[in-house]
Amino acid sequence: MEGLQMAKEKREEALQLSSEGKFAESRLLYETIAPVFEAAAAWEDYVDCLNRWSECLWRNAQFDAGIVQATLALQIALEQLGEEHEQVAVSYSNLGNCFLFKRNHEKAIEYHQKTLQLRLRTLNENQILIAKSYTNLGACYKENGAYRQAIEYLKKAVQIFKANGNDNDLYISHCYNNLGSCYKEMGDYNLAIKCYQTTLEIRLKILD
Repeated sequence: MEGLQMAKEKREEALQLSSEGKFAESRLLYETIAPVFEAAAAWEDYVDCLNRWSECLWRNAQFDAGIVQATLALQIALEQLGEEHEQVAVSYSNLGNCFLFKRNHEKAIEYHQKTLQLRLRTLNENQILIAKSYTNLGACYKENGAYRQAIEYLKKAVQIFKANGNDNDLYISHCYNNLGSCYKEMGDYNLAIKCYQTTLEIRLKILD
């Protein structure tokens, strides 16, 4: 019990480090505490740890290692938590991000679609997690040159963020920035400028 409590406290430290952008330090903590959760058969904590470990890796551009950890997290989540558990969605999302940064856009779209479909089955359609899935899919389709599809998903994300009062969130600024890029590539420069201006306004408020 003491070991589990200490591992949970260390996880809070790791979360704080990640929030500060210190992903290498955070990863080392997850690497240390993951075996504690596994030994205790605390599967939800264990899979959460593996998924956060994966995120630390891909955020530090270690995409292949991130895929390994996310795949392990997915396997354990499916076996121990069930196919409708949110940690399954998180594993899919990590895999999608790894493949997006590896420029394998088809694989990235495949995994982010799996994330979205699972969340649509298990969550209220106006949940922030669903908006984040729309945001990720919008980024994938934008990078793949499918600008109209990207715009469709990004607009859905913006709508949900606004409905939840997240008008000045970093995620919504990503949406507007990607919308601006899509409109620019499509030759609609007025809309592109409008989206970029909105992005700037939101980020200035965040930094203020």
